[in-house]
Amino acid sequence: MKKMRSCFAGLLVLGMSLCMALPALAMDNAPILPQDLDKEILSTKIYYVDKDVREADIQRQLDEYMTELLASTPQPTSDYEYSYSVEYGDPQLISKGGYPGNQPSHGTKFAPPGGAFTWQPDGGPSYSLSVSFPPPFNFLTMASISLGIATAGASSVGMIQPVENYTDYVKLYVVKTQEITPFIVYRTNLYTGEKTEYSKNHLSTMYSYELDVVVV
Repeated sequence: MKKMRSCFAGLLVLGMSLCMALPALAMDNAPILPQDLDKEILSTKIYYVDKDVREADIQRQLDEYMTELLASTPQPTSDYEYSYSVEYGDPQLISKGGYPGNQPSHGTKFAPPGGAFTWQPDGGPSYSLSVSFPPPFNFLTMASISLGIATAGASSVGMIQPVENYTDYVKLYVVKTQEITPFIVYRTNLYTGEKTEYSKNHLSTMYSYELDVVVV
């Protein structure tokens, strides 16, 4: 299902506020477990990003996108004033698992009684996954997923994954899931009523993340 809302009207100016109405997820995938790993998994935790947080992040990205789009658009004459509307498609979920950056190749061995990893979602190894969308979006795009950075020890900045094991070398393994939302920006001439497709792109926000402690 697709939804459209008129988001702002008037002269081409910067700083116009945008509204949004995202449809429900096209699929409700839980993050995949790292079953392909030939490793012993000591502990697993899955976290879901709150819907309000995801929508706020999408709104922020859309505001920035529209500001840049309008800034790169030649200013119209007084005979051409426009309104804009944004049509969203069904979001898709893409997942990627792997080791976050900043970990020793041989892993970490904690002193008794154990310790913790701190994971930060930004940075680290990055992968591009293809995502295709049906009409009217009709495009194939490459969405990026980064696996973040892991450090041994608990920190006030980042997500903590406790490690009770102190006899083996262990590493943090992450499965990160992104929510990818396609959209089309339409432009309508306020004098003639002519509506044309102006731009299309996608927005990406973190949907969930799975933290696994595995024996190296």
